[in-house]
Amino acid sequence: MRETLYSLQILRFLAAALVMLSHVEHSLSGFRERYGAEVLIFGISGDLGVRIFFVISGFIMVYIAHDAFAQPGAPGRFLAARIVRVVPLYWLLTTLQILVFLLLARLGDPSGAALLSVPEVVKSYFFIPYFNLYVQHRPILSQGWTLNYEMFFYLAFAA
Repeated sequence: MRETLYSLQILRFLAAALVMLSHVEHSLSGFRERYGAEVLIFGISGDLGVRIFFVISGFIMVYIAHDAFAQPGAPGRFLAARIVRVVPLYWLLTTLQILVFLLLARLGDPSGAALLSVPEVVKSYFFIPYFNLYVQHRPILSQGWTLNYEMFFYLAFAA
């Protein structure tokens, strides 16, 4: 077991704070127009936090797997472990999102169901980026967009 890298944990916290503040700012952006009240605008770019997370992820993969990859079959075991860790929950949440979109369509809001073509559903389940009607390169479960890149990284890392 490798030692905990506390400086990396601090960096992870800072990246999470950047992303969170960016989301808060985005959520509050229409507050003044709607209610006539000023809000604190952080001027924070969540993109920086996401990029920091990607760098941390790449570093951790190399840090953890460096010695193990010298063993026969290690890349396959690495990829299988990542799939077991990520895919079941992502597929469950994607399925729930699809069900919510279908329910909302039955209740009169078809906007989410417009994303549910067969190719888009398949691409979402298999981490293939695509352009949809509303935003670029987002799967049906929009929060999963980073997993498209993570899964590509896992494949490249194991290759």
